[in-house]
Amino acid sequence: MDLNHAHVSARRFHKTTLVLVSYLTGLPVDYITKNETCFPIVVNKRDGNICCASLGKPSGDSDFITPYVVNASFSLELNLKLLVFYETNKWPKGHNLLELFKKLSADKQKEIKDAFIEKSKNSRELQEILKRLEEGDFGIEWELQNLLDRSSQAFETWRYAFEGNTGCFAGYSQIHPVLAEMVEKNRV
Repeated sequence: MDLNHAHVSARRFHKTTLVLVSYLTGLPVDYITKNETCFPIVVNKRDGNICCASLGKPSGDSDFITPYVVNASFSLELNLKLLVFYETNKWPKGHNLLELFKKLSADKQKEIKDAFIEKSKNSRELQEILKRLEEGDFGIEWELQNLLDRSSQAFETWRYAFEGNTGCFAGYSQIHPVLAEMVEKNRV
């Protein structure tokens, strides 16, 4: 197992996510890099259509929703796997984000939850997006385990979005920086 390569891969998938979000929202990559609160929240509407809520301009290109979700969810997965590896010295299998999170110790889970809450409550942009989603009655509870649960299968289902089995993907703006920072702290 090449742990350094795993770190580089997680970082590369995040960097690719930044570019995809730029195309999706119409915001420049530099802005997204400095203001990591503008990652889209993707949910299914009751009528089966996809709703992508984000900051940005209507000029964004919706063709980038699927690649964004696939790359972003894989970036989260790699960061969770790295954290599990640091605690267990075993590389976990699977793509389910919530199941990977549950493999972490209770102390590490609490540390992540606390950092997630702090990052969420300090984001004006997030509050604006959540207000829009609330008005649309999408029923998103902004709690870490709920978001991981609702986004758990994103990597698997969004790769095959044409099959119609897509679901929610939310929280990247808050979850990714928390996980990436903890990975860097634990890196030997």
